[in-house]
Amino acid sequence: MDDTTTVNVRLSKQVKDRLDALAERTKHSRSYLAEQAITSYVDANAWQVDIIDERVRELKAGAPTVSHDDVAGLVRSWVENDTAARRESSDS
Repeated sequence: MDDTTTVNVRLSKQVKDRLDALAERTKHSRSYLAEQAITSYVDANAWQVDIIDERVRELKAGAPTVSHDDVAGLVRSWVENDTAARRESSDS
């Protein structure tokens, strides 16, 4: 059996009521559903923080960067190209 620990969380009444209803409908305990939800959240967000930390380390080590003005110009070109393409398709 995995090592487990207890964590207390404060929920709004609305969320607790929804959790209770879901637990009843799925025949799972509230603890099981809460653990599944927290695990999913941690899995979905931890990789993002890891990537951000990695990129910051790369920048501090001198990785090449792109200026804000260059990125803004690129995005503007995408918008302009998309706008032109929409005009052309509506003209035909």
